[in-house]
Amino acid sequence: MKVDRGITCGVALGVLIVGTAFLTSGIGPFHISYDTLARLWLSPLEPSLSQEIDDSVRYIALNVRLARVVLAVTVGAGLALAGGVYQGVLLNPLADPFTLGVSTGAAFGASIAILLGWGGLSWMGVSLLPAAAFAGALGALYGVYVLGRMDGRLQSTTLVLAGIIVSTFLSAWISLLKSLNEEIGRASCRERV
Repeated sequence: MKVDRGITCGVALGVLIVGTAFLTSGIGPFHISYDTLARLWLSPLEPSLSQEIDDSVRYIALNVRLARVVLAVTVGAGLALAGGVYQGVLLNPLADPFTLGVSTGAAFGASIAILLGWGGLSWMGVSLLPAAAFAGALGALYGVYVLGRMDGRLQSTTLVLAGIIVSTFLSAWISLLKSLNEEIGRASCRERV
């Protein structure tokens, strides 16, 4: 019986992720032994394992440390998926968010938010700075889409060229905003003196 190489790699990576999550959940300023962690992790299968564990230890291990590990794995998986989509759409193994100007669009959106003083504000529990960066990334991607269409079709070469154009254009705007902001800052310093 021949085992598929992809399944073997998937199982090995899954075991590696769970093992790494377990090891990193034991690291922190508040000492939690790996025996306690193992009992907490196995408590959904056998509830009697975690009966004598303090509630503060349970909270730190599960709601703080494990939650951070799960978030890191989820974000990493999302970034890997996005990179795979970029490489698949553009048929280029070196494609990344900089290729289509998405990263520069996010930086431009964040720059506008910082310039307008929205960096520390939040709306309905969501910080406006990441929201502005996300809007800038979507705007840049839409600009690439509009510029990259030729005769109603999308081709990977025109998308890459449109991405370079949008990225360069937005990068120039970011430099201009930084330059103007430095001049305003210097003028206000002179007025105070």
